[in-house]
Amino acid sequence: MKLTENTAYLLTLGFPDSIAQQIMKLRTQLFSLVKHISFVSLPPMIALAWQHEPFPPLSHLHLPTPPSPSLFSSLKERNNALFLVHGTEAFALWFSQLAVHRECTEDVQEVLFPIVPGIFLGNPGTYRLPITNVPQIRISDWRLQHYRIKTLYDRENLVHVRYALLDDLHLR
Repeated sequence: MKLTENTAYLLTLGFPDSIAQQIMKLRTQLFSLVKHISFVSLPPMIALAWQHEPFPPLSHLHLPTPPSPSLFSSLKERNNALFLVHGTEAFALWFSQLAVHRECTEDVQEVLFPIVPGIFLGNPGTYRLPITNVPQIRISDWRLQHYRIKTLYDRENLVHVRYALLDDLHLR
């Protein structure tokens, strides 16, 4: 068995604990169907940019605060990754205007999932999830977070994910 380890840095939007718990409840339900570790291996987040090197201190980044409240209420699949996506145009516009994900992610292999304006849920692969009741998640409190993410693959199969929160900044 040949294992391959990858390390990348990820800039994300994070949420208060009460919102994170709602998202984890959905992810746990999805994990029970698919049994893929991506559904339970990372905290709830919206990825903004992948990078090979650590990001500068978050206090040095000047990101506008996301619109509040933003409603996330439908599922979207992209590149075999599943996201809970926005239901408000204001969030989509805010996300599309961010330069950080265009500047940083261009030459980085997206380690686990692509940059999408939505909450990463997991990688169902080709499994079609029979989801009919999608929760509505309303977010009005945001955190900017910086993670180091290490993945371990056996050929193309993800077998382990380890992460460390390197920096955390409340967006006001």
